[in-house]
Amino acid sequence: VAAGLLKAGGRVAAVVDLLRPAEWSTALPGLLSRPDLVARGAAWMAALLRAGVPIHRGATVTAIHGAGGVAAVEVARVAADWSPAAARTTIAAGSVAIGHGLTPATEFARLLGVPHRFSAVRGGWVPQLDPDRKAADGFYIAGDCAGISGAAAAEWAGTLAGLSAARDLGAD
Repeated sequence: VAAGLLKAGGRVAAVVDLLRPAEWSTALPGLLSRPDLVARGAAWMAALLRAGVPIHRGATVTAIHGAGGVAAVEVARVAADWSPAAARTTIAAGSVAIGHGLTPATEFARLLGVPHRFSAVRGGWVPQLDPDRKAADGFYIAGDCAGISGAAAAEWAGTLAGLSAARDLGAD
């Protein structure tokens, strides 16, 4: 998000990352299986560094201040048990974007009564699908609503779902 804001001409006051460098390094073996994503992330980090955006690693947002809008954000480092330290840093800001990972967007599938199962690997509760991405007669699911897998996997899943739907409609 921060790199996207910079690219669009916006200003980024800071990035606050809950993970410490040691936690990021444990993810490196898995990340190396997707060099395209590592390169994209490195490009985003380079853009932030070139712009002089402070990156607070091992920290969390503890408060957002302002009357009628955001004026400042309070940040604290986190201890080994993830609790925020007593010392705080205040950062002037006009808006805040907070994210703590991705979760599947399953609202539509739930409204249609599609059964779900829990998959920690896929980001939480995901619809139960057959191998062709079918959840129910005439209903196929692909993308982040079927579980978090990334853009490339979503594209392949969408292609499979589309081909499966076409096949089920009698297309050759």
